[in-house]
Amino acid sequence: MPYRIAIGSCSHPSLPQPLWPVLRSRRPSAFVWGGDAIYADRFAGMNWTAVGVSWSDDGDEDEEEKKEKKKGSWKVTFPPPSIHVDATPEIIREWYRKQWEVASYREFANGWERSNAEGAEGGRVVDRPIV
Repeated sequence: MPYRIAIGSCSHPSLPQPLWPVLRSRRPSAFVWGGDAIYADRFAGMNWTAVGVSWSDDGDEDEEEKKEKKKGSWKVTFPPPSIHVDATPEIIREWYRKQWEVASYREFANGWERSNAEGAEGGRVVDRPIV
């Protein structure tokens, strides 16, 4: 029997997740969640204080050597970097609960029954991807 591995990432329980039925129909032996099973951190705005122009030296020389060599370059910071607030364990649990409420994900994670033709031979065999 051939083995199939599905690979995915970037899931947000508040956004549409149309690929779970497709993945389930492929009946993978394993599913590799490559990152961002949920987005638990929270966007808190933009760091406008980081915007600007600054001089950055390119070495560990003392001040006199820097002046002599004129090493360095101007750095421009724009757009401002975003600020994210780390999630607490409670927030992470809540986001995973929301992910589990996505019916198509839950059906995928719960697996599927194997037919007799696939080797179930009289018993109920449930194949589940390793999630």
